[in-house]
Amino acid sequence: HLVGTKDQEYHHISSLFLVLKNSTRLSFLYDLEDVVWIKDSILKAASETVRGMDGYVHRFMGDALLAFFGSKNKNRDDSIIDAINCAAVLESLMVGTIIPFLESRNFDAAYLGFRIGLDFGPDEKVLWASYGFKEVNEITATSFYVDVAAKLQSMARKNTAMLGENILDTIDFPNDYVQKKVITVKGERTEVEHLNKVYSDRDGLQHRYKVREL
Repeated sequence: HLVGTKDQEYHHISSLFLVLKNSTRLSFLYDLEDVVWIKDSILKAASETVRGMDGYVHRFMGDALLAFFGSKNKNRDDSIIDAINCAAVLESLMVGTIIPFLESRNFDAAYLGFRIGLDFGPDEKVLWASYGFKEVNEITATSFYVDVAAKLQSMARKNTAMLGENILDTIDFPNDYVQKKVITVKGERTEVEHLNKVYSDRDGLQHRYKVREL
């Protein structure tokens, strides 16, 4: 009902941003027809997993996928639980099904993987609106908690998901199911506590955003 209008509406949403890691190399290894088939097969499997978890595939972007979980008839906690379950299943799907499937067809796929970013935006922090013109438009959500899903994805290791602070705090997510990402810098192991970017608001206050690995 927002399509092509100036109407706007606040409503919560869980955002899942998935990127196919190491896919750029495919064009150096295989014919482009095979590259299309590989990428399409993986993204189809990912999108069907999203749909199976009651999510909505909002957009494909090359080797990336943006999905939303939550609707008018879905409460806040259920939308978060659906998104987290989807991230967990996607990790298992890549390792246990997609890679063996590709290798059974003589494609070197062991180096491929998913990176996933996941966060939740509450009703008062997510604004839905129509972007573009009447002929070329898209209904999408504007929120830090949508945008940060892509940032979280970029911090994830292969076949893991990074969760943002808001999704962890909103449902009081058990610590047994998350951990701090560990990186090695100059031979020293360091725990990653926050997003790798600090944001300043209009008052000049700096905000550090907690992240955890699922």
